[in-house]
Amino acid sequence: MNKLRHSTTEDFLRTIQVESTKTYSAIPHGKIIDTVKESLYKQGITLLQEDYMECNDGKIAQGNYTLGIKDNEMALKIAWQNSTNKEVSFKYTLGNFVFVCTNGCISGDMQAFKKIHKGNANIESFEFIQRGLGSLSDYFESMVSDREKMKKVP
Repeated sequence: MNKLRHSTTEDFLRTIQVESTKTYSAIPHGKIIDTVKESLYKQGITLLQEDYMECNDGKIAQGNYTLGIKDNEMALKIAWQNSTNKEVSFKYTLGNFVFVCTNGCISGDMQAFKKIHKGNANIESFEFIQRGLGSLSDYFESMVSDREKMKKVP
């Protein structure tokens, strides 16, 4: 994302149109949003917060979701970046958002996916999101256990 990025809304990102061609596999922002939300809903996972950024009139976008799998020290978070103008590849990651200060930090690389908009990128991207959101509670419990063990290390 460049320096001219702005906060935006889900509704605005859904208005950005993109079509696949012989050499370009379109990944619409709205389809990413739908896939993430539908996958979370099927798992019974609540969405605590969602934030969107855009630049280049919405042709490049970023989504950040804080999930309802959390405790008082950390929460799971999903982030994605996409373009409809071939400037950036589609990127998706799931990590652990640690509340260490007002800035917070994201730790872990539990799920990461990057795909250039070619071939079956659109299909593979959405399949990765759907598959990856199946065992989030187990991931989080494992991280909590690891955190507690680390607290005992002198």
